[in-house]
Amino acid sequence: MINLRLSLRNILRSRIYLVLNLFGLSVAFAISIFILSFIIREVSYNTNYDNYKRIARPLTIKKQFGWTEPSVSYPLHLELKNNIPGIEAAAISRSLRSLFIRKGEEKIRVRNAVVATEDIVKIFTPEFLFSDPERFGKDPSSVIISESLAEKLFGEVP
Repeated sequence: MINLRLSLRNILRSRIYLVLNLFGLSVAFAISIFILSFIIREVSYNTNYDNYKRIARPLTIKKQFGWTEPSVSYPLHLELKNNIPGIEAAAISRSLRSLFIRKGEEKIRVRNAVVATEDIVKIFTPEFLFSDPERFGKDPSSVIISESLAEKLFGEVP
């Protein structure tokens, strides 16, 4: 009991130290929550897919530049897919900043498009509204578009 009284008396005497300590504690908690949320986000990559435990993302390490890139070349992708028995499907995807789709005379700009090989539907299992995933990739001109882009191109989507 005496220690509690002594502690309260010291806290009331030095209010500046109290404010500094509380500020430091709150900053430390905020930083630790930020770091924890970043770690949870990094660990939970692709957990919203059905077979997320079997998805791996290869990295290319570029020592001459000192950085790592999450991609492989197209020939290596084919080599991995054809010659390693444990690999069920392998896909390459590339991001495009923007592209234009012509609808009659009108040009519709699509931002953040992704170009991918046909195995992408075997790995990530997207939900199709109007087609069969088995048909994708058999025709080289086949595409998958989002519902919002379909509404832009074709009007209301049922």
